Amino acid sequence: MTLSTHTTAGSLAAHGMIYLVIAGLCLALAARSLRNLLVPIGPLVRAVTAAVTIAFCLGAALVLLTAALVNGR
Repeated sequence: MTLSTHTTAGSLAAHGMIYLVIAGLCLALAARSLRNLLVPIGPLVRAVTAAVTIAFCLGAALVLLTAALVNGR
């Protein structure tokens, strides 16, 4: 037995609000769980972010200095 698309679409429209509410609850739970996951590793995340920022800035400075030297010759 197969369902027609009209019946399926009607069912989705009828239950769409319920699906949206359940999806919102799942997203809220996921966000809360993610926050609880990141709390203990927060200092590590900040340290890695700082290291990446330093590496990026040093690399950009090196590229800019090299470009200035090449253009200055």
